[in-house]
Amino acid sequence: MKIGIVTDVHYADKGTLGNQYYRDFSVENECSGRHFQPAKTRFCGLGDLIDGHASTEADLKTLSIVETAFSRFNGVRHYVLGNHDLLKLTKDQFIEHCGAKKPYYSFDRQGYHFAVLNACFNQDNSDYKAGNFNWTEAYVSKKELAWLETDLQQTSHPTVIFTHQRLDDEDSPYGVKNAPVVRNILQQSQVVIAVFQGHNHIWDYRSIYGIHYFSLLALVEGAGLENKAYSILSLHRDRRIVLEGKGANSPF
Repeated sequence: MKIGIVTDVHYADKGTLGNQYYRDFSVENECSGRHFQPAKTRFCGLGDLIDGHASTEADLKTLSIVETAFSRFNGVRHYVLGNHDLLKLTKDQFIEHCGAKKPYYSFDRQGYHFAVLNACFNQDNSDYKAGNFNWTEAYVSKKELAWLETDLQQTSHPTVIFTHQRLDDEDSPYGVKNAPVVRNILQQSQVVIAVFQGHNHIWDYRSIYGIHYFSLLALVEGAGLENKAYSILSLHRDRRIVLEGKGANSPF
């Protein structure tokens, strides 16, 4: 099974800032289409599809542009909620206007179990919405933690986790603050083999108690197709994981 993965598109109708090319989405769309379509499998975006504008209406318009482009992908799509997606939107608005399924959920495919997590919560378990949050303070809510524990207890399939904020570095501003609690649930399940995450805009890898944590480069970084970072994940029946970097991700 092959899965195309991108993270941190940050599409916006504004000028370049540093190495972030917000308007370069035509190139980003080309890079995803060129390499993901031949796989004819699945696509996952790890959050921050948009960068965030001055109004709800502007963000909905921007999100529609991104969703229209990725809807051309001939396969099943999954989206993770990112903090920038919620600068002017609620989670319900984001889900309603793109291909996202729910804030968090799980599904089975070809002998694997997948969980899409949502760490866009404040410390008091309230939702990130319309900018009522500090992006350096990300939590998985108590309700989601209980759901995750039960969900993983009910599967014997090797399991892959998709999330936006990092679960392997709670001391970083990019990390989930209650990540140790989440990791304990993952470790105790004995079925989780890998976590894929974005948010930090850098490539990084860590192994913690046998679980592989992959942080992927942001798609927004760099101009031109050759600098766009995206990946093809191959999952094999014997639980082997092969992550093939494209663009700025190649080689890892």
